[in-house]
Amino acid sequence: MAERGDSSNGKAYEVGYAKPPKSAQFEKGTSGNPKGRPKGAKSIGATLAKMGRQRIKITSNGQTRMVTMLEAMVMQLINQAAGGNLKAIREMLAAHRLFVEPEQATNPVSSTTTASAPFGACGRRDSICSMSTGHS
Repeated sequence: MAERGDSSNGKAYEVGYAKPPKSAQFEKGTSGNPKGRPKGAKSIGATLAKMGRQRIKITSNGQTRMVTMLEAMVMQLINQAAGGNLKAIREMLAAHRLFVEPEQATNPVSSTTTASAPFGACGRRDSICSMSTGHS
């Protein structure tokens, strides 16, 4: 390897693998990244939350009102499900299962509701359900 004299303290400095010349090294006290780390991109969750909170104008029954984008999306999904769109119906049922209110989740189905069901407690007509509920 080549040796070069270091003019600052008179010692020889060997230039080679992982030993760049002194002229190419950072000065003491100076960062190798003076601008710093760039700000990272926002996460998808943060972006969705921010966009969902934006307020937009909608017209409903001839009246204009301001709602959040998330509310408008849910209203649109409900309207499509009510119109018979099967994908919208599936999405609404899945959302309902995920976001059941705590009071609805803790209250069991009453016995009067299950007794008046036309096909037994499980709502199915098959023999397993009929045998377990006493219906034939």
